[in-house]
Amino acid sequence: KDFIYKEQYSGTPIFAINFADKVETDYIQNDSVTKLTFQSVFNDLTDNMEASLYSHARMYTQWSTKFKRCVECGEEIQFIHGGSKWVCTRSQCPLADPLQHRNNAAYPRTDPVVITAIVNRDWSKCCLARSKRSIGKGIIMYSTVAGFMEPGETIESSCQREVWEETGIDVKYKDITIVKSQPWPYPQNLMIGCIATVDFNGQNEIIDLNHDPELLDAQWFDTRDLSNSLATYESGFLLPLKLDNAKYSLDPEITVQLPGKNAIAYDLVTYVVKKFEETV
Repeated sequence: KDFIYKEQYSGTPIFAINFADKVETDYIQNDSVTKLTFQSVFNDLTDNMEASLYSHARMYTQWSTKFKRCVECGEEIQFIHGGSKWVCTRSQCPLADPLQHRNNAAYPRTDPVVITAIVNRDWSKCCLARSKRSIGKGIIMYSTVAGFMEPGETIESSCQREVWEETGIDVKYKDITIVKSQPWPYPQNLMIGCIATVDFNGQNEIIDLNHDPELLDAQWFDTRDLSNSLATYESGFLLPLKLDNAKYSLDPEITVQLPGKNAIAYDLVTYVVKKFEETV
């Protein structure tokens, strides 16, 4: 039920319960309890409000599970402000030193990640990559390039470095555009979506996976092929790509996937396709 606080604040309280330390035998065994997977949760979310509530709940419950004692003195901690912050219960904790501009409180951390769609100048080509990490049984997924920002980096320099490290493609700092961001608290990331534009000159666009061998493959895909896939896609955790596998030297028996509408990679590819269609 809605409540009002101090006459000007109102809303509906929402609580998250963490079952991470429970086993299945602890759960109520009836038809109203459904065991969810990471994918099924995303498939069941109906709008951005639900997705936001779920992501907040997941982040805070994971954070509260991860920290039990003060990282400075080892004393027990207490979660306050609805679980959005913890304080050390020891009054003489070294963290509580106002002269050093320190206090005995801590907040959830956020790790920024740059997600980059690499395109040529006229938007007709988009480089997508396949990770060595297993996505799931029988799933072959190509996506945009991604990597964590390092301390002291700008978003643009991080994007430039990640593109070169993973694909060998040489993109100039000035040719990186920040498009949008997306919270991704799995466990604690902020996805920063970028477009890296490459001038094809016989050298810049050459793919080399040997600088930091994280990828199994990376290829320049025709944007028109991606557009055909987007045109028939409705929803889901993954987007099936309607590709001519022979054209890209892929196993003719496999179905290639792209991250679905829940991921910023999908938004970036959609952005690329829209820009391409505006030019033709």
